[in-house]
Amino acid sequence: GLTASRLAELARNEGLDFATALLYDRVRRVPANATFWQAAQQPAKLSVDLIGIVPGAFHRQHRNTGANGERILAIARELGCEATVIPTPSFGTLDENAQIILRWLAKHRGRRIALVSLSKGGADVKRALASASAPSAFADVAAWVSFSGMVQGTPLVEWLRRRPLRWWGVRLQLWWYGCASRALEDLRHGPGTLLDIWPTLPEHLT
Repeated sequence: GLTASRLAELARNEGLDFATALLYDRVRRVPANATFWQAAQQPAKLSVDLIGIVPGAFHRQHRNTGANGERILAIARELGCEATVIPTPSFGTLDENAQIILRWLAKHRGRRIALVSLSKGGADVKRALASASAPSAFADVAAWVSFSGMVQGTPLVEWLRRRPLRWWGVRLQLWWYGCASRALEDLRHGPGTLLDIWPTLPEHLT
C-alpha cells in the first residue's frame, strides 16, 4: 500500500532517510525482488581474468562522484583481480563510446572479462551490444554489472528542453568541458530513441 504520494508525505514528515529505508524494505518484500536478493547474497561463482570499467558521465571533471571507477578498481585490487578503466570520453556520444568499448574488447580477446558500467556507462554498453560486431566482440564477456545504469535514457533531457535557460546553460557547460552537446540527445527517453529497444543479449552473458 505504499504509494508515491504516501512516500513523499513520509519523506516530508519523517525525513528522507526514513522514507528511503521504508521503500527499501517494501521493495525487498516483492517476491521477485526477494528471490533476486537471496541469489545476490550467495558467494560469487564467476571467475574472470579482467574487469573492464565503463565510467560514467563527467568522470574526468568530477572525480568525487565515483563515476571514474576508482572504488571498483580498489575492490578489484582487494580481490586480486586485474581491472582497468575503459578510456571513454567524459561525455561522448553513445556511438562514439560504444566503438571504444568494442575496440577495447577486441584488444583483450581470449581473456574472460566482466564489464562494470557506471551511470551513463550502462547506456554506452547497451549501445555496444546493439552493434553488428557485438556477437564476436562480447564472446569473452562473461558478465555485465550495471550500477545505476541509464540504460533506458532519462526524461531529464526533455525536461531540460522545455526550459530554454537551463537547456542552454547545460549546453554551455558541455562546451566549456569540451564535450559533445549531441550526446544529450542520445540520452532521450521514450519511443523511437536510441535506447528505446534492447538488443539481443548473448546467451552466455550474465
